[in-house]
Amino acid sequence: MNFSTMIKKYADENPDIKVTREIGGQLDHGKYKEGTLETYTISDCTALHLTPDDVEYYGGGSYSTQDIKIYAPEDLKAIRQSDDVEVSFKLQQGDKVSFNNDEYEVDDDWDRTLHSDISIYVATKVVR
Repeated sequence: MNFSTMIKKYADENPDIKVTREIGGQLDHGKYKEGTLETYTISDCTALHLTPDDVEYYGGGSYSTQDIKIYAPEDLKAIRQSDDVEVSFKLQQGDKVSFNNDEYEVDDDWDRTLHSDISIYVATKVVR
């Protein structure tokens, strides 16, 4: 099924999503050595808050209606902020997402590309 056209249409109504990803972090003799942070801007995806039904269905109670689902087309592109270049992009667990002035962390993804042309990611709200 082709959902990416619909997602891109509604993405125009949503603010851009900023993603910060750590590149190159690793364990070094039992201590974590931080990598560098890279920021991307995504405009061709849509984010919606989880509904009470979603909360019941996903994660066995580990999510709330404060969390979001991000619908992204299979051919997702992002602008890498360090050099302003468009790159192919796929969200990953642990990515930090800024959407509508709130911060989230990608927790899980449901790759639906076998049946359609989208992936759905769940991101939990970061409470400070």
